[in-house]
Amino acid sequence: MCFGLKKETLEKISGKMVLIRHVDQAIIFGSRAKGT
Repeated sequence: MCFGLKKETLEKISGKMVLIRHVDQAIIFGSRAKGT
């Protein structure tokens, strides 16, 4: 039971991490586009 819960939270956290990474890339790309 504990392991299942941990796996669920891990998936949620990794999903958030991917989302944050995409947002960071978009911000970097946007600032680069503005710079040029």
